[in-house]
Amino acid sequence: MADQFSQLVDVPALLFSIVWIVGFAIILSSLSIQHYNAQQSGIPFLEQLKKPPFQLVLWIGLTLVSIGFAGISNSRWELIAWIALGALSLFQTIDPLQKFREMDV
Repeated sequence: MADQFSQLVDVPALLFSIVWIVGFAIILSSLSIQHYNAQQSGIPFLEQLKKPPFQLVLWIGLTLVSIGFAGISNSRWELIAWIALGALSLFQTIDPLQKFREMDV
């Protein structure tokens, strides 16, 4: 039964697709939460997006999206572009992570 499933479905592509979908879901849900927080606190939405918690979640989400798309890319240049974006996104998480750790949460 499992062998038939693996013949019908490209399991690695399915798993990588789950990763990028989860990455987008994280980004979109974080945007929604920040929009709600901005409305409740009276802080402008763009100012809310500059805060370290959102920045951290954004870069983690983009890293997941990049990993997912790298895993399902069909050409070498596409793979290189997604890996480069993933590495940049992962590098960009350092500053918000340090600021988040310094915050009183």
